[in-house]
Amino acid sequence: MGVKAIVKNILPQYLVEHIRNAKSTMILSREYKIQAKRFRESYSREWSTGKMQVQSRTMFLTHQLEKGLSHKNFRYGFGLGVFEALGTMLTRFENADSQYLINPVYKECMSAIHEYIIRHQRAGKDLSKQSQFLSHEQWNRALNWEEKDGGTAILLAKDKINNSELPFSALVQHRHSLREYSNQPVTQNELRQAVQLATSAPSACNRQPARVVEVLDQKLIAQLLNIQGGVRGYATPPALLLVTAKQSVFMGTNERNQGYVDGGLFSMMLLLSLESIGLASCPLHTMFDGYKDQMTRDLLHIPDDEILIMYIEVGHYPDRAMTPQSTRLPVDDVLRVVK
Repeated sequence: MGVKAIVKNILPQYLVEHIRNAKSTMILSREYKIQAKRFRESYSREWSTGKMQVQSRTMFLTHQLEKGLSHKNFRYGFGLGVFEALGTMLTRFENADSQYLINPVYKECMSAIHEYIIRHQRAGKDLSKQSQFLSHEQWNRALNWEEKDGGTAILLAKDKINNSELPFSALVQHRHSLREYSNQPVTQNELRQAVQLATSAPSACNRQPARVVEVLDQKLIAQLLNIQGGVRGYATPPALLLVTAKQSVFMGTNERNQGYVDGGLFSMMLLLSLESIGLASCPLHTMFDGYKDQMTRDLLHIPDDEILIMYIEVGHYPDRAMTPQSTRLPVDDVLRVVK
């Protein structure tokens, strides 16, 4: 008989369980510290100069421009703070990547700035405040940019009518996030159909931790999104879904992050399911501090054994809408083959 078995037979059960709990707590603490260290040493900060960090911040700022450009109630002159940040970031980008002119992120940024400049010039708007933040070369490069690598894309409701008949590859490429919807209400039956389809998402050992909270009350949606803070300037969406994941289905400290994995798989399946039945959607983060997390839990009665994965706005497509182009990285930047 091994030492562990002998100790287990000698000690009372409550003490064995106490020791196991203490061991689990120590392992969790150690592993979270390792994760925190790895993240702390990698993530993009305002002063970062590494290629990946600078590229990511440029992508983030470009997306802010694209969102403003796609807004139904377009506001001329928006984004001064974005241009100020881009002035520094583009210079760092050019220093970090000697081939920046063919970098898809840099190209998307140039294309978005080009659309911004042209739209303002056509309306006779002064851009001296924006241009002061970029170098003369950067501004002229954007002004004369010819490729459509970024900016906005146009979505038409009539193109979504036959979504349910599209093959998977077409459906995936067909989908864009949308933040402005028609006035047509979203029904519970429509949402139920999408959630039913999403339940086919895989999960670790089929434990299916994903849960969905459906909100149709406009006042409550507005309150929740005010806490979330990422959709200011847009009308309240017709429907809001919150995807969560039950931590109580997991069985060991090694599964501490599995809820986010399974919840993410479910969320992607849900987004595609909404698209397949002709509904527009936009995923929103729930990266909350403790205060926002608790406020959200209180409003929606979320139990402590559930973690927040993401919100998903849902609505019907308007006849015509603009959305950020959000150009994707080429597959060679994503795929690494180990031989």
